[in-house]
Amino acid sequence: ISQTHQNFVATQTLVNNFQELHQDLDRIKNMMRDDMKNIHGPAPNLLLVHYQLYKLENLRNTTMHMAKDEPLDVKVTLKQYFGRLDQVIEEFEEYLWELSRNMIHLIKNKQGSVIVRLIKIIESEEAADAKSVSTKTERRASYQGLGNKKADKPAREAKSLRSKFFDVLHDEVSRKFNILMERVDKEPIECLEATEFVFPDLALVYDDLVPRSPSNYKIFPFFVLEYHRHVYELANKIVTSPELDGGRILHLLRWVREYYASMNHQLGVTEELLEPQLLDGNEQGLLDEYLKLVRTNLVKWTNNMMNTASNEFTERTAAPATDSDKLYHMQTASLMFEMVNQQVSLAADSQQSTVMEQVIKECIQVMKDYQQR
Repeated sequence: ISQTHQNFVATQTLVNNFQELHQDLDRIKNMMRDDMKNIHGPAPNLLLVHYQLYKLENLRNTTMHMAKDEPLDVKVTLKQYFGRLDQVIEEFEEYLWELSRNMIHLIKNKQGSVIVRLIKIIESEEAADAKSVSTKTERRASYQGLGNKKADKPAREAKSLRSKFFDVLHDEVSRKFNILMERVDKEPIECLEATEFVFPDLALVYDDLVPRSPSNYKIFPFFVLEYHRHVYELANKIVTSPELDGGRILHLLRWVREYYASMNHQLGVTEELLEPQLLDGNEQGLLDEYLKLVRTNLVKWTNNMMNTASNEFTERTAAPATDSDKLYHMQTASLMFEMVNQQVSLAADSQQSTVMEQVIKECIQVMKDYQQR
């Protein structure tokens, strides 16, 4: 009699929950709607919504499992009845991913507790996933008292929320950099400078997100490598940009050095830990390309200058220029030094002694060639 009574109570509870499903979903939707009004807000209903959905999902799984041997029309009817629950669960998961995409903004808005609750939900679902694949655990967690073996192991599909969570974070980092990648051909250096958000973001992750995340998430190394790999792609795109002239090459080389220095000094991440290496370690190749441009331009400008000076001297359409002592002179010498000064100034901006040395050598060689003409 006692077992029969337990079965009756359990069945009655199941029926009552079944009948109240849509009312429960209405309440859940209202709580979600309140939280979603401000995606950067406190989300006070987050855990409660998850708890309510989790219970309803268990109800659905149990009901569908009990009906697995019923006629097809019964199973179709049940599936349709739970269709709205599936929709709300999907909306809730999308809300979780929207929160994940806005984790940096949540930290900036002092809403770290939202991140704690978000990760708590992910961990809860991960535990449920693990339970669903463990036969021994399934038996311990199976529903009791329904008097039907069909209820022993209600089905649950693994959600893999943790994996999806990191996929969403990856996609969000990609979105930030894709905006820059679309402009890089026209504004290569501007796009490079626009990556200034990298270091503040990573500092926030280290200071505020790491303490709120499980250690096995390795959240800081994840963000560091995600940002770095996108910086790597951006730098490579800049190298192939048609707008990459000598000045931009020097700017890029200097920026790469500053990037590694900032990673080390601000975040404690050494260059050896950052893979792949920016520019694929081809800084010398870019420097050679720059020196080739310097050499080519100096030779071109010198030839043009000499041709112009020769024509002016032979045609004599105007009197030659005079200095302060009223002595005639050609202006090519002063123009030559102006060109040299321009190249040396650009090299100085690179803040690399090797670049300066090589540029000066190129300038000296061009001046020697000029004197011999």
